[in-house]
Amino acid sequence: MNINATATPHTTGPMRRHRRLAAVALTAGALALSLTACGGSDTDAGVDRARAAKSAAPAAAETPAAAPTQVPAPAASAASPERGGPKTSRTQALATAEKAVSGSRMTGIRLENEHGNQVWKVDVMTADPRVHNLKVDATTGALLGNRADQMPERARKYLEIPLAKLATAKVERETAVRTAVEKAGGGFVSRLSIQGTEADPVWQIRISDGTVRHEIDVNAKTGGIARHEEHKSGSAETPSGGNGSGTGSAADRSGERGNGGRISEQELRERSGNFGTDFYDWSQHVPR
Repeated sequence: MNINATATPHTTGPMRRHRRLAAVALTAGALALSLTACGGSDTDAGVDRARAAKSAAPAAAETPAAAPTQVPAPAASAASPERGGPKTSRTQALATAEKAVSGSRMTGIRLENEHGNQVWKVDVMTADPRVHNLKVDATTGALLGNRADQMPERARKYLEIPLAKLATAKVERETAVRTAVEKAGGGFVSRLSIQGTEADPVWQIRISDGTVRHEIDVNAKTGGIARHEEHKSGSAETPSGGNGSGTGSAADRSGERGNGGRISEQELRERSGNFGTDFYDWSQHVPR
């Protein structure tokens, strides 16, 4: 008896692989639809947050930025306490002199009358050591002269003494000036120099206010007032003792001393503030 059966067609290898790939694709599509329907995946939440941030960005841009924090400007340096004096101030004359001699430091400045005109005479020293005597017109501020010292080389070592005083001074000259002007109750500085000794330097300051002249020493290490004398303007100059402010040449007073008229080492150091002045007699330090 013949039974008619439907024969199962023979499927080749390539067709089976094609069907498997199609089945995998259908499964992946179904999984994607399922995840979309759920709407709770981390990926979708991240996208939503990004979209929300993007839509909020224009609004944030329209919000005025907060004002920047105001940083206080550095306090301006206090103005000079001096009042009165010539048109060109002491500080201006010093600036002119120190600019003219690069790397120099002031050892003394004084206001003098020269041929009917007021001039600032400034002594500055360089590390050579060498002294420069400069003159600045107290009216116009012009530099009138700049002369290097002509001292003998054998005596040049003594210039290390004023430099040593400056090195050991812990109080700046302008700080000393403020202290002195406050003590005098006003006026302007007509003379300023480093005096004393290396161990005990002082800023020697003369202040004038038109009626009274104040001679004030400010300790260059502590800033305290070491001496204060008052003289009515026009009275005779009074050389101060002990701090080397005598204005006469040591050679003029050589008869007052022993040791062949040579000054002692101690007095030499006390009077070394005069080393910068153009009238100083260097011959006393040169062996005969």
